[in-house]
Amino acid sequence: MKNNRKKRRGLDNLWELPEYTRGNETIITSDNENRGKSNPIKNVVHVYLVRNAPENALKTIEKWKDEEPASPTPLLYEGMALFQMGKLDAAIDVLQKAVKMKPDFYSGWLYLNIMHFRNGNPAEAMKCFRKALEINDNLLEAWFEKSQLTIFEGEKELSLECIEKCLQLDPTSAKSWNRKGVIVGNMNNIEEAEKCYLKAISLDPDNMNYWANLGKTYIDMNKYDEAMDCFMKVLEIEKDNQGALNNYGTLLMRLKRFDEAEEVFKRCIELNDSYFIAYYNLACVYALMGKSEEALHQLEIAITEFPAYREMAQNDPDFDTIKNDKRFVALVNDDNI
Repeated sequence: MKNNRKKRRGLDNLWELPEYTRGNETIITSDNENRGKSNPIKNVVHVYLVRNAPENALKTIEKWKDEEPASPTPLLYEGMALFQMGKLDAAIDVLQKAVKMKPDFYSGWLYLNIMHFRNGNPAEAMKCFRKALEINDNLLEAWFEKSQLTIFEGEKELSLECIEKCLQLDPTSAKSWNRKGVIVGNMNNIEEAEKCYLKAISLDPDNMNYWANLGKTYIDMNKYDEAMDCFMKVLEIEKDNQGALNNYGTLLMRLKRFDEAEEVFKRCIELNDSYFIAYYNLACVYALMGKSEEALHQLEIAITEFPAYREMAQNDPDFDTIKNDKRFVALVNDDNI
């Protein structure tokens, strides 16, 4: 398979949730410490923000606010989406509502710190940062949190600076090494990502998320035997680790073990029917197996739920077997599906 899958199937890292975006997930839970605890709506919003699709994020956030009217977290994500749209004043207003709703909302104060700096108001920014430290005076945690918030802004260099500050404060912080691996990996420095994940594992060998992220990185490096060892280790202990399962399925695709990959992606969907990347990957498997009807069906589900897959599918060599099918052409070009 061609290298563009590296960019696509590797989100389960950057996530600090259960990364839900392409074929190989690393992305943002890429930290994955919280995997399994986050709700499906939050995961979808997270993906939209990582994919720089704030308008879609806002539509989902409205549903989220209806479901959790007393929670400030949907407002936090609304502020992120508004910032991505260049609506800085509106983002600040929403975040102020969030901290008013819950005065000890740590993430809200940290994000307000960032927003006020962006808005040219360093004095107010510092007030917000101090407020966050009153709630939690762990400076490492503050920089760690800011490293994720800046990822949502697409500021990878700034995010890397934040995590470097974490490592200056505590060079033995396994989660900081893991987060650094996520960031540099998404900056296409996979060799450095490998070193970071190995360091994280040396400090906390029982954290299966670190092993899963290392396995994903080995896929990107075409080190398939090493990747297989990582995923087997994770799935032996956490058989329902979705990120590891998704990336394991991707590895099986690389190895042309399509029947096995099909079952793995089906298992991902059984575990969470909102795990949209699994539908996309399953469509890829079916296309490679010559099952055009099944491929089109799964791809339609993926695109309907997450329109960003439309553009991805247009250039994905996995769909070469159906790229001239009129239904495929309509599916990947119709914005009103």
